[in-house]
Amino acid sequence: MRRAGPKDLPFFYPFMKKINSSQINIRILSLDDYDQLVALHSKCFPEMLPWKKEQIESQMQIFPEGQICIEVEGVLIASSNSLITTIDLKEDHVWGKVTDQGYIRNHNPEGDTLYGMEIMVDPDYQKQGLATKLYEARKELVRKKGLKRIVIAGRMPGYGKIASQMTPETYMDKVAAGDQADPVITPQMRNGFQPIKVLPNYFPLDKESLGYAILMEWKS
Repeated sequence: MRRAGPKDLPFFYPFMKKINSSQINIRILSLDDYDQLVALHSKCFPEMLPWKKEQIESQMQIFPEGQICIEVEGVLIASSNSLITTIDLKEDHVWGKVTDQGYIRNHNPEGDTLYGMEIMVDPDYQKQGLATKLYEARKELVRKKGLKRIVIAGRMPGYGKIASQMTPETYMDKVAAGDQADPVITPQMRNGFQPIKVLPNYFPLDKESLGYAILMEWKS
């Protein structure tokens, strides 16, 4: 069966704002970026609550290296938030507990896993490799810290539209096999992440994914 490609994804942006590599600035997020971060979140996830300023402030105090953004000519167009932890991939978990509700006070510098809390790319700038640049920045951080892996729980927004046709586990298997495209999981797999299991009730506010996520791992 033909493997799914980028143009098969449910969300494709034909009128992107083109950028070149010389315009891109990848740096650590600052609290001064908060207003732009909220605006970015509203564009990427309009039905979800944005980061609270107190959450970003806590992240910056505890693990600034894990909070990365991309700007073009002073405009924030992508971001990535993470913490270090130790996690059992066989056990289910939910976003609120593993991230301390986004405050990351459970960040463990002695852990072996970089846990990706969130990644955002402005829809106007998608399909230009910005998410890959953020993933590469995470991978470089893993190497720098001597960690074993990156773990993420990928949203599966394509599932909500066809949930009546299959279980979330079947959906994961189809996406993993390339028989079904998902606008989040498929690109994450292209960045080297391997699906492990479905996490129920991971983030209930994610209506597109019906609260489900797919636990994924990249090994250093």
